Amino acid sequence: MLKRFLVPEKDQVLVSETDARAATEAIFLSMGLPVPDARLATDVLITSDLRGCESHGVSNMLRNYSGNYLPGHVFPEGDHRARWSAENLKFILEKVEEIGELVSPPYQHMPQVATKFTIANPGVSTVILGARNPDQVIRNMDTERLPSLAGETIDLLKQKYGEITEYCNTQ
Repeated sequence: MLKRFLVPEKDQVLVSETDARAATEAIFLSMGLPVPDARLATDVLITSDLRGCESHGVSNMLRNYSGNYLPGHVFPEGDHRARWSAENLKFILEKVEEIGELVSPPYQHMPQVATKFTIANPGVSTVILGARNPDQVIRNMDTERLPSLAGETIDLLKQKYGEITEYCNTQ
């Protein structure tokens, strides 16, 4: 397994399978997943950990399933995203959730779709991506290996979301 997927020993917090299942399922339920879906998603993550496949277990994958920002999230002062009002943030998160439904293999994360959408514009030759941690850098770099978005997906994104940029960038 690649070392980047291993949780360093000093950062490991070992818990029983029962406690890990309960906590993971509670997270999925708090996101609004139906009980059967929460149990299935929990089982996938816990089983991966129990089989020694940490790259697909709770510590590495739960954040990908749960998303980065939930309604009510407050960005710290000084963060450029703190300029969004609660109303704008709610609107943005709703659109992110809608667009997230378009994410399917080989894409695994919304930023991959956003990057491919941006680079599909004939007037764009370079995309400069930011990252807050090494995992994001690696994920951003891996996006280059993915195929271009299908023309139908690009058209759908333009049609449905092409006019919302200004709303998202205002107070």
